[in-house]
Amino acid sequence: MPPDAAQGAVHTGEASTSEPSPTATAKGRRAIVQATDQPADRSIALMQADVPEYSGSGKSYIIEGEEVSADFSAHRTLPLGVLMPETMKRFEAGGVTAWGTADEQNFISLFAEEAKLSLTNSDAGLLRYKEYMGNYRTGNATVDVFSVEMKGKRYIAEIHTMAEQREHLLPVFINMLKDLQYMEKKAPIVPGVFVQIPDVGNSAEHKQVLQEVMDCLEAIASKNKEQFSATMSSPTTAERLLSFVENSSTYHFYKLTLMGIPFKDEKWAGFQVDYYLMDDEGYIADRGFTIVLLTGKQGVWKIEDID
Repeated sequence: MPPDAAQGAVHTGEASTSEPSPTATAKGRRAIVQATDQPADRSIALMQADVPEYSGSGKSYIIEGEEVSADFSAHRTLPLGVLMPETMKRFEAGGVTAWGTADEQNFISLFAEEAKLSLTNSDAGLLRYKEYMGNYRTGNATVDVFSVEMKGKRYIAEIHTMAEQREHLLPVFINMLKDLQYMEKKAPIVPGVFVQIPDVGNSAEHKQVLQEVMDCLEAIASKNKEQFSATMSSPTTAERLLSFVENSSTYHFYKLTLMGIPFKDEKWAGFQVDYYLMDDEGYIADRGFTIVLLTGKQGVWKIEDID
């Protein structure tokens, strides 16, 4: 639970015939510490004026004294998402997307506002927030309700906490709500290799280099581990780079640029690859990497690195 304002205390020095100044610096005196005023109800905006669009980054939260990594987790239908701690999961609660504990007893959920709620109860520690509407009880859980606006639309957030977990989980859910992200739903990208083949000349050696690169990109797009490994310089290299295949993201390669065979006066050949990447949360990023190839003893070029 967000902490209540600290209670002030007055510290005095030795007895004196004059009143000490609040900023006294004379030897033997201490400054008077004034009591901190409680924030007025609805005086603090929990949310930013403009909810940020998701940028692909995560963060971490402190849960029961431990730092826990949190990554973006999208709402199934709304253009919203939270940064969900790795110790939590996403699930459906009453037909609404929720994020919370493995037992699904403590969670935060989001849905489009359809009607005004009439709430007569509230948590004194949450009344400071402009978005806070109050709470209600359901079984052994307390449900705190917030009204938030994003991109001109209003949504309801509910935080469900059981009494025994409320003290340490409510602050986490408040921070998750504070870090709410906007992500517009987009159509899935089409996986595959959609590049204009660069001119590498008529050399059989150059054509073999290009073929290795094309085979590698096709393997990444189709998640073909065997084909991917066949383009690598060694099993060790294949194992090191296998994350390009063993993931749930979708790759759409749209540009392939020859850097050189070899590159300038170096001993390696290189290609620049540009592509769209869509992760399993629906986030689409425009990215690129360089494929580096080396030639072996038999004069066959294989991929040494993707960076």
